[in-house]
Amino acid sequence: MQNGASSCGSWACSEGGWDSPNPRGSTEWFYVLSGNGAVTDPDGTLHAFGPGDSVVLPKGWHGRWDIGRHIHKVWLTMEHDVVAGASKRPVVVSQREIQAPIPAVGKAGNTIYDVGSVRAGSWSCGVGAAQIAPRNVDEVFFVIEGTFFLTDVDGASARRCSRGDFVHLPAGWTGTFDGIEPVVAAYVDVGELGAAPQSAPRYTPPPLTGGGGGGGRGGGADDELYDPDNSTRTRWVPDATGLAACGKMPAAGPSRGGGRPERVTRGADGVVYDPDQYDPDNN
Repeated sequence: MQNGASSCGSWACSEGGWDSPNPRGSTEWFYVLSGNGAVTDPDGTLHAFGPGDSVVLPKGWHGRWDIGRHIHKVWLTMEHDVVAGASKRPVVVSQREIQAPIPAVGKAGNTIYDVGSVRAGSWSCGVGAAQIAPRNVDEVFFVIEGTFFLTDVDGASARRCSRGDFVHLPAGWTGTFDGIEPVVAAYVDVGELGAAPQSAPRYTPPPLTGGGGGGGRGGGADDELYDPDNSTRTRWVPDATGLAACGKMPAAGPSRGGGRPERVTRGADGVVYDPDQYDPDNN
């Protein structure tokens, strides 16, 4: 999508933890289908997530991953320019926090993240038909509940979508949306988005409170304590907080810290793996 700047898919991982010390080169959105885990900032702020949570890892984030119970997620990444003033803190919001009441007519929703080229949140709509005008934006969404049809503008192709489907509306697509049951979805748009639509008011997360180490879902610490230059990556030692929050403690042993390559290639086929999936101990 977006001339190769964006891609989406599905990812699963068993229990365990690993350091992710290099700043992300893209923003990632994902929706957790099952399992649980947490990411921890270099200052110790913890962000735990589980089924039904929408998560955004902003461009420039780095820290640690911990998976407490085998996790499955759908995801989207988008490479984009640095946005001045944008926070590098992860965003974790449950569906119940952002789900708007289903309207009798039209569409309603909430936005949890917006940096001009990546916008994420939740939307809902009632029964009925609506024409979708072409946009320069790719939209990807996971259907949480409801059933609808997407029909191409020429009527030559129609697709039935329902709960559990992962849908991509390509940039430039136009057609008809026919809701035959009320629909609720977690979404992310990528491209030149402009101002947030008035039908999707911004979600305001609770303020960050407390100190390093976090706790619960939100944790909290001042953004000024975050290390945007990644200057602590060779001496930062993560503790067991992440796995403890996920219900699984790490095995005793030496800390696994330090830097690693931006990209890791495996095999003669030249497959390139995401750094977050890199396993420095090969276990």
